[in-house]
This record gives sequence, C-alpha cells and structure tokens, in this order.
Amino acid sequence: MIIKIFALFLLVPFQQTYAAFLKNVPQVIVQPDGRNIVCYASGDEFWHWLHDSNGYTIIQNEHTGYFVYALELDGKLVPSDFIVGENDPQNCNLKPFATLSPENLLKKHQLWEKRNRTDVKSELKNNKGRLNNIVVFIKFLDDSDFTNLFSVFEQMFNGSSETDNSMYKYYQRISYNSLEIVTSFYPLVESDVVETYTDDKPRSYYQPFNSETNTNGYSGSDQKNAREFALLRNALLSVKGEIPSGLDIDFDKDGKIDNVCFIVKGGPDGWSDLLWPHMSTIDDNYSVTINEKQFYSFNFQLETYVQSHSSVLCHEMFHTLGAPDLYHYTYGTSLHPVGYWDLMEYNSEPAQSTNAYMKFKYGGWIDSLPEIKTTGTYGLAPLSSNVPENICYKINIPNSTSGEFLILEYRVNENTYESALPGSGLLVYRIWPHATGNVSYNGADIFDEVYAFRPGGKAFENGDMDNAFFSDSVYRTTFLSDMTDPTFLLTDGDYGNIAITNIKREVSGKISFRIVFPDEPYLAVVPESLTMGANVGLTNAAEVITDASDWGFALTESWLHAEKSDDGLKFTITEGNVSLNERKATITVSSNGIPDNYVTIIQSGAQAFLTVAPRNQTIGGIGSTAEFDVSTNIDDWHATTSYSWIELKKSGDGKKLIVTAVENNEGYVERQAIIKVSGNGLQSNLFLTQQVYTSINTNKNLFSISPNPSNGLIHIRFDNNLPENCVVRIYNLLGNVIYENHDCINNETIEVRLNVSEGIYFIQVGNKEPYYTTKILIKQTTTN
Repeated sequence: MIIKIFALFLLVPFQQTYAAFLKNVPQVIVQPDGRNIVCYASGDEFWHWLHDSNGYTIIQNEHTGYFVYALELDGKLVPSDFIVGENDPQNCNLKPFATLSPENLLKKHQLWEKRNRTDVKSELKNNKGRLNNIVVFIKFLDDSDFTNLFSVFEQMFNGSSETDNSMYKYYQRISYNSLEIVTSFYPLVESDVVETYTDDKPRSYYQPFNSETNTNGYSGSDQKNAREFALLRNALLSVKGEIPSGLDIDFDKDGKIDNVCFIVKGGPDGWSDLLWPHMSTIDDNYSVTINEKQFYSFNFQLETYVQSHSSVLCHEMFHTLGAPDLYHYTYGTSLHPVGYWDLMEYNSEPAQSTNAYMKFKYGGWIDSLPEIKTTGTYGLAPLSSNVPENICYKINIPNSTSGEFLILEYRVNENTYESALPGSGLLVYRIWPHATGNVSYNGADIFDEVYAFRPGGKAFENGDMDNAFFSDSVYRTTFLSDMTDPTFLLTDGDYGNIAITNIKREVSGKISFRIVFPDEPYLAVVPESLTMGANVGLTNAAEVITDASDWGFALTESWLHAEKSDDGLKFTITEGNVSLNERKATITVSSNGIPDNYVTIIQSGAQAFLTVAPRNQTIGGIGSTAEFDVSTNIDDWHATTSYSWIELKKSGDGKKLIVTAVENNEGYVERQAIIKVSGNGLQSNLFLTQQVYTSINTNKNLFSISPNPSNGLIHIRFDNNLPENCVVRIYNLLGNVIYENHDCINNETIEVRLNVSEGIYFIQVGNKEPYYTTKILIKQTTTN
C-alpha cells in the first residue's frame, strides 16, 4: 500500500514565519487502515517534524507503517505504542514537543552545513549589477497541472512597479538601486498557463520508504540525494536548449551558475527530507553545464508555499548572495537575536529589509560603516532612504574583551518593504565579529554575530522584541549600562560603558541622539516616563544618572510637585485630575555643558461618573420646559429619546439637560417619556410626565360649560361655530366614554346629568380632528 500525505490547504502562516522555518503547515496523513489524520508540520530544511495541534510529535513506525506519537530516548525520537487517531496523547503520559537532543540537532545542522552552506557561494563584496535568476517548474508523473497562472509567478519574481511585492523590487530597493535580479522561467510558456517538466516517476518515489506503506520510496540519505539530484538534472537538461546562449548566468564570475530555483508541484511534506523547501548543492556526478557555466547550487521550493511567500524567495536569494541565517539552528531556545527586524531571521510579508551591517558585510551595498569616536550629538536618515548616505554608524565598545561593536540604524515602518515593522525608531545592534551569522549560537563560547537590544533582553531571556526601537514617542531615549531597559549587556556578562541619550525623532525625517564615551560628562533620567493615578497625594520617583553635581530641573504644571531626592527626583500629585483624559507634565533636567534630559509624568484620567437629578419631572403643553441637572466628568455625554413630543437640548456649560414640549397631550390621561442620558459606557434613565392639555382651543366661542365645579348637572352652551355632524363626548380619567351626544346645534344649550364618582372629567366637542377639550370637576353627584 502507498502512504499518502497531502497539503490540506495553502499554508497561511501566523502573522509572520521564521525565515526558512515553516510552522504549522497543515497535513493529512493516511494510516494503513485508511483513516485520514489531520496534523501539522514544522521546521526548516535541516530538521522538520509532524505534530498534532497540541504539539505532540508524530513519527512513523517503520515496522507497522502506522503513525504514532514519539518518545525521547537517548537524544533520539522512537515510536511509542500510541497510534495517532486512536489514543489521546494527553492521557498517555507523553511529553509534548518531543525532539532530538541539542547534540543530535547540531549534528544534523553541521552535516547540512558541510554539504551545502559553507561552499554555496563566497561572500560577495560587490553584489551590484544584474543577476539573472533561473526558475524551472516541475511536476511528478501523477500530479495535476499547477493551480496558479504563470502571471502570478512572473509578478512575484519580476514585478517592477512601485507597489509590486516582488523579489526584483525588493533587491532594487534594499540595494539602493545597485542590484537588479531578473528571473526567466522554463519551460517557456506561450500563454498564461504554467508549463512544467513532468518527471517519469510518481510523487511517492521522492518520499521515504516504508515496507508497509511506501515500498516505492527512498531509503537513507544517499538514495534520497541520488533521486533528488537526478530529478533536478533531468529537469534542467529538459530546458537547457531554451535558455539563451547569451544570457549571463555567472554574476560573480566563479564559473558556476548563480542561482537555479526549482518550483515543484504541491506542498511541503512534513515527514520527507526531500519534499521540503531547502537550499543545497548538487553532486558533481549530476552536474549540468549551461552556457559554459556549471550547475552547482539550487533552491528547492514547493508550489503551495512559495506562491504565498515571496519573502522566502528574498531570504533564499540573500543566501545566494552570501548572507547567513540570523536565527538559531539549535532548538529548545526561544531566543530570537533580531526577530522581526531582519529578513534573515523572521519573514514578514512583504519582506522587510535586512540591517545595515548585513548590507555592508554580505550585500556590499553600503561601502563603509562610518564610525563615531567622540562624544557628541549625531543624526541618522532612515535605512530605507533612496541612497546609502548617513544611514548607519559603528561604535567600538571600549570595555569589550572580544572586539564587539555597536551598529546604529534608523528604521521607519513605511513603504512596501518596511510596513510590517513593529515600530519606528533607533535600532542598536551588538556585533560579535567572530561568527558568521547566528546559526551556531550556544550561549557559552559562540554568540550571535548580530543581536538587537530590546527591553527585557538578557543572556537567556528573549525580552520584548517588538519594542526594540528607541524613540521619544515611546519614552525610550536612553541606553546606558545596566541602568536602563534595554540593558547594554555584552557577551561576557559585563555591561558596555558607552551611553546613548537624548534619542529623538526630528521633523526633518531623521533621528538624533547623543553618544557619551567613558570619562565624559553624562546626564540621563530613568525611567523616562512615569504613570501616576488621578488622586491627590500620590508619589513616585525617577533616578537621575549623572556625574554632575550641579544638575537642576524645571517644571511648569501646577498639578505636580517635584523635588530632589537622594537618587534623583520625587514627584507628588498636588491636584486631582477630574477629567477622563490623562494629562502630561514634562520635567526638564539640565546641567551645564550637557544637553537637557527629560522625564514625562502621565497622570491618569479620573474614573467616569454620571448622575442626573431629579429622575422624574412633569411638563405641560407646547413650549413648556423641564430642566435636569447633570453632574459628570464626561464631556461628550448625550441624551436620547424615542418620543417625538419632546425636544432635548444640552446647556452651553454641559451641566443641564433642557427638555421642551413640542406637542400638547390631547389625550385623556397623562403620558410619559423615557430619556436616556449616557456617555463613556454609563447611562442614567429619566422619566418625564406630560399632563393632559386642558385649555380651550383658540376657537374660544365654540362652546362653554357651567357650572364648574358641578354636582353632576352640566349645561353645555354651543355658539354659532360648530362644525357639521358635531359630537359631544365626556371621558373619565381612564379614557372611557361615559356620555355621548350627536345632537349639537348652534346657539343652543344641552343639559347633561351625570351619576359618577367625584373627580376630573373631560368634555370634548368636535368632528374628527381637531377636537376641542376642557375639563370639569365633579364634586357631588345627583341621580339622573
């Protein structure tokens, strides 16, 4: 039986994925009994593995063919008796994230390095000009055609507009227009359909052998390499005749083809060393010569991954140009040396830039690293500037025992290729010049070539990489020994003796800062911002770090008191903040001959409150008003109602709600409106009652009543203005009709006798709208 493993869908990474390190690639494995199991694959070209959603590692039992959960034994992974899909690993006393020992992982990496990385290409000091990249599409005998159109890949590699996210545009920008990478595709196409070299072997031929599930697969690394190399040789030979003889494919003139990228149909296989994105070199026995240049190094990519990740292409191309990885190959550590700030550790999409040091050493796009040697104030333009001028500084660290130095650059999260950066500000890198990249880091005697300082970062603690940037906008303006966060930690555990202070983004688009060397006067305040509560009497303090004895401070805000203390400054809130909004006070700390420093006190806003009084009011007819007193610290409070017979208005000072009646209550009972006063999540409900409108309408001659009050005998006199078919009705307070008469005649009087309870009643005269109403008080009744 042939084992089956499929990409479940196109890989969609978490916000960003490690460079050359895939994470949680969806997979479907098929057990020998035919059951489909959904799982995931993670890793890079050196070491990758299958696992479930909870991180329990999965391997295949070579004897049974079943995929089972893995155990760690003597630094290796061995199969357990627990079959995936039958057993819950959380109930089996298994360890999640089981992996190889660091020693065995390192051996795997070193084996790859020996065969691949160390002799792929030499470091190129002059990566300038035009590099012609070759792409060859491959599918296996049992594969369908490529899903995407050819134009998708053409744009991904060669898109040249300002908005294109392409490898061509990426290198044009980060090289300051000095490097042009143009890709040609083979087999040649005549339409927008991808043409492929179709191998004469099925996909299973390039997957691992298993006696139960894949007898067609390879056994061991030698057979795997032989099959891969034969595949690539045959693919390249099939398109050799289509590659123009005049195409320059040896950019660095070393006699070898610069770069060949094979894009293979399908997605990464989590259990296959071959069908996983990787960069490698081909054995001489399988080499091909094109235009008198030797095929040597290559990139192996999978269709479903590369079509959504042009940043991976950019990462791998930088390897071709000589750059190393900046992430750690030894797993079991969560330390990220440069994180999101560099393409060679962490891929964003679109790809972010590499740092200035990498551009200088491995890219050759920065001719020199200007060095700061004296105390003073300096400035930098963004690394993403159009020209490589004033974009970085180098500072040797006087007390470093291993020749470490700093690289300073200004990063701005703008334009296509820097838009995914966590922030904008000054980046400070520690360079350990004895390493090539960060791949061999062990934390003991091998350290990172490039390390970005970040808050909370320590020798074995990753810290907050998102906030590695220094800027006055985030109150991170000082970098000084162990007195600030980030700390200035060296690889030997000591602290650097250079200070960087007064970091500030300027309106000119640059960032400025002050460098202070040992034995020079310095002044700094830490922390650079403090948040205090809204209430009176709260205190806090900041440390003033200086060798000056004559320092002073200035404060203008009246709600805050500041005074010197043994360590620096003590602050006391002298006036409570009644507003919801926070407020700030900036204290200037100064000393003769040293640039001023600043500390910002942020006083929190008060807790929101909203009270309205009274809760209930009564209002009359049209034009009458009712006022409610509003006590609140919410400036934008508002009032709403669903009743159309009133209008709401906020007083000019915001302390009253004024309600105006815009209709009379022409009914026979009082009516009530609900008014909602709200703001900042708070709400108060008010109740407004409108009395029945009792005044005779403007036609005063229509009718009159007497006596009023009455004992139940009522005379209703009609004048000469009655409408046709006029009706007289009398209502009680419940709105019930207790009397009705349709015999209404001009200039006559009718007599009505009521036998009702004492109280107020309403007499209505009219024909449809409008009706005319008045009220009468019955005190004592007589029998009709």
